[in-house]
Amino acid sequence: MINPKSLDNLKPFDTMDRERHREISRRGGIASGASRRELRALREKLDAVLRFEGAISDFMQEIPKKRKAHRQSKGVHALRNKNRE
Repeated sequence: MINPKSLDNLKPFDTMDRERHREISRRGGIASGASRRELRALREKLDAVLRFEGAISDFMQEIPKKRKAHRQSKGVHALRNKNRE
């Protein structure tokens, strides 16, 4: 429930003088811009982290394939060298 005393502090914009309304609106716009910049920076940082994690994940998935190919190529070389002897 809202405290009745706090309702006394609220004043609609149409009862304020123009200068006070303009000042309050200006401060709200500045605060809004700062908040939007913060959120954009946070979003960019999270995107960078997710791209990095994706790159690591892709790399980790490639390792078994490369190891298998390496083992197979070793086997071929071993057979070639064995046949030459």
